[in-house]
Amino acid sequence: MSEVRELEPKQVWNHFEDLNATPRPSKQEERVIKFMEDFGSGLGLKTYTDAAGNVIIKKKASAGMENRKTVVMQAHLDMVHQKNADTNFDFNTEGIQSYIDQDWVKAKGTTLGADNGMGVASIMAVLASEDLVHPEIEALFTIDEETGMTGAFELEQGILDGKILLNLDTEDDDEFSIGCAGGIDTNTFYEYTQTAPVEGSAGFRISVTGLKGGHSGMDIHLGRGNANTLEERLGRPCAVGLFANDRVPEAVFDLAGNVAEWTSTGEDSKKAYHPGSWKQPSMAAWAKAVQLISPSARSDELGFR
Repeated sequence: MSEVRELEPKQVWNHFEDLNATPRPSKQEERVIKFMEDFGSGLGLKTYTDAAGNVIIKKKASAGMENRKTVVMQAHLDMVHQKNADTNFDFNTEGIQSYIDQDWVKAKGTTLGADNGMGVASIMAVLASEDLVHPEIEALFTIDEETGMTGAFELEQGILDGKILLNLDTEDDDEFSIGCAGGIDTNTFYEYTQTAPVEGSAGFRISVTGLKGGHSGMDIHLGRGNANTLEERLGRPCAVGLFANDRVPEAVFDLAGNVAEWTSTGEDSKKAYHPGSWKQPSMAAWAKAVQLISPSARSDELGFR
């Protein structure tokens, strides 16, 4: 048995593990839709799937709660499906392998799917509970939230009766959000012309690895490295603010957007300097980059910081 299943509250964590055993990448939710349909019908609850693929499960109110307002509880079924470069894993056929690392539940070499698996599991626990006192519950499980929110946009009209909706896709369990700025998809197209390489030139494959990662919404203010933006910056001049928090990938401060700096070391009659001036490509700003030049050289991009 998975050690995660022993966590409290067990009802929630066991439903989370059941859910994670079912492949559910965005835009490929067929198996998890069937999983939720079987879950609802197995409880004897009214279960319906609309044309978009959203699953709605309705549970009648507890005795004495029939006159209370119906509550809609909503979460999305799909997950961001990413794996480490050295991980052999097929999101279309395999379930997530979760484990406990000190105070954290993690996945072996892949994303965990807690967004929004924990929300789905919490709703499942409410639906399966036999002793929880509640008004009528309408559980809404939408699809494709991560890559377009098509489930929410294409939800069948008139299928829900509730006037109160609790969205369980959040990072803060002690806060209520009462509004949303919405979202937008943007498609950008570029044209380019291929040219033959210059004779004698060499090709390079550049990989950016070892970054800390994080949520693009909740952690965006932390200035963490992003492989896409870092690689795109390699050919740019070293403008101030080019690197997150003004630190190059080796975490050295203020090597970009200034002048290249003299050092006291060198070879023969030349002195070494660290590049990374405002005029040079950003890759030159790395701390390991060193160039040699005559001490008599003068340039508006060479000096002392």
